[in-house]
Amino acid sequence: RLLQSDERRVPLSFRWIVDQLLPEQLEIMADGDDESRYTPALVFCFNRSECWNVAEQIKGRRLLADGQQKQLQAELDRMDLSVGAGGKLRQILIRGVGIHHAGLLPKYRRMVESLFQKKLLSICVCTETLAAGINLPARSVVMTSLLKGPPGALKLIDPSSAHQMFGRAGRPQFDNQGYVFTVAHEDDVRLHRWQEKYDQIPEDTKDPLLLRAKKNLKKKMPKRRPGQQYWTEKQFETLQTAPPGNLSSRGRFPWRLLAYLVRKSGSVFSLTMAVRKRLLTAEEMNDGEKSLKRMLVTLDAGGFVRLDPPPPRRQRANIVAENDEGTGKNEPAADDGPFRSRLAGSGTEFHPEAVQAGRSVSTSVWGRGLTQEEDDYGGVIDFSAQETQVGEDFGSGIFEDDESAADETDSGSLQLRAEDTITATPETPNASGREETTSETTDDDNTRSDNAASAEVRTAPGLLGQLIQEARQSGTASTSDPQSQRKLSPGTKAKPEDAAHHLDAYEPQYAFATSQLDLLFAFRSINSLYAVFLAELMHRADYEERLQLLEAALDMPGSVAKYVRVPFPDAMPPGPLATEYLNGQLLSSGLVTPDELTGYRDEVLGKRIPPLTLAAKAHLLFRNEFPGVHDARSSPVWCVGDLLKFNGDF
Repeated sequence: RLLQSDERRVPLSFRWIVDQLLPEQLEIMADGDDESRYTPALVFCFNRSECWNVAEQIKGRRLLADGQQKQLQAELDRMDLSVGAGGKLRQILIRGVGIHHAGLLPKYRRMVESLFQKKLLSICVCTETLAAGINLPARSVVMTSLLKGPPGALKLIDPSSAHQMFGRAGRPQFDNQGYVFTVAHEDDVRLHRWQEKYDQIPEDTKDPLLLRAKKNLKKKMPKRRPGQQYWTEKQFETLQTAPPGNLSSRGRFPWRLLAYLVRKSGSVFSLTMAVRKRLLTAEEMNDGEKSLKRMLVTLDAGGFVRLDPPPPRRQRANIVAENDEGTGKNEPAADDGPFRSRLAGSGTEFHPEAVQAGRSVSTSVWGRGLTQEEDDYGGVIDFSAQETQVGEDFGSGIFEDDESAADETDSGSLQLRAEDTITATPETPNASGREETTSETTDDDNTRSDNAASAEVRTAPGLLGQLIQEARQSGTASTSDPQSQRKLSPGTKAKPEDAAHHLDAYEPQYAFATSQLDLLFAFRSINSLYAVFLAELMHRADYEERLQLLEAALDMPGSVAKYVRVPFPDAMPPGPLATEYLNGQLLSSGLVTPDELTGYRDEVLGKRIPPLTLAAKAHLLFRNEFPGVHDARSSPVWCVGDLLKFNGDF
């Protein structure tokens, strides 16, 4: 039985403020005795910089009652505000104004919450995250805007968010009434004030002085700025009466959850039921089931699962392999995936000398002050070899208990057995597997692959080849990198609409876990497929390149990323991963031009376009090989390297 209630213990009063600017309105609200004041109040802004701007505007206003500042001073004297934005925050707090947003240190946020709950702060300027997470009720709520979004594309906030913020007004233990104020845009306030003055002069007056004054007022009429978006009283009224939004599931189906469910049960029907249990509309449910199918095909192409019946592309590949069985061609095994990594926890950690040389912080120009003994994580694991699995069924481990998956998740590290390490040996073109597994490879690419194999440890047979074509053609790959929209290869003959048609008609029944699936449980903070892809590249990279790949895989706010750009090649020359592998792969696939690798001057824009960063190259190659993976993000930055340059001294 569904129980519904719209009862509110403290009723709300909504007021549209069009005759006062925000600082003036807050000063009016803070005036009077405890019963007549409208404070404490929460002032909601929709970005962090606006929080600081509003606090600076109102800190000079009279907002505190008599004797309140002395109590506030005594509390602040006992608090440590010596680091970060503490000094700036203290100047604002002493005026009775607090700031609360995710950019503040946690201890500063707790200080503001404590002072506000003790009624020592009259105003707390905050972002909407406070409305959803912290139980910090107030007598009044002030909305500085009703629009949210990027500049030029602002949209009215959704009713659920508005109701959440409105609901902070009115404290059951202190107030009989809660107040919600929405202040109009400053341009509208000035226009309203002008209109009031203009209307005070009668239209039919004969007084020449009044006529002159009316004429002068008309010349000084304020106007709205072109391109500026404004909110209105009607929108405010709409939010008051609008029903709350439907509770819905957001985000894509997680790859790690899908891997766990495959381990739990190999039935595709069970996986589909897990998608249907999400809170989605009928259209979203249909899209979710199609997305699940594409994800399974992608995992099949990557060698993480084996679908039964096999996808159309793998069916055709198996037929070709059977026809060529007697011709002597060196085809890859049917269960070979693109990844050659060892299983997590399969043995002791091993650092090949050929890979370790020149790959530690002691040889880095960015960390010369550190010694090898201080670099416990300077070693690199070679992920290029995989132990052959003999007689192992594809479905092994699917119906194990839940604890088995948890154990694999907790392993947390990818290790390699020293006795099984494959040393560097020259290989034939067939040994690399590229000639038979992809239609995009040229003779020059084979030569490049052989040279790379001779110089380093044994390389993996082709990254994806024809097994990934089904996922590539069926997905609607999109990326923020403009280079990813290029034609993949002139040799690709499959039509996208044909591949999509085959996939729409394809209905897998079972998904059997392979040994590679366990790799997806070792990574939590980033996309698991992208993590395995990066792990495959680490043994080719030098120290600086590894730092770039690891840092780019973590989230970085755009407002900070622009200040920590990756150094240009003249300051940090490209390493072996870029020069010996990524550049050749991107060029042979037609994903980039030589100018994009070296940088060029755009005559139309009149500025120099910097070369692609290492992280951008790796991400571009990943998106080319896994077009069905849309949630693998990359933010090329250079933070840790600069920190090492100063010997780790912040």
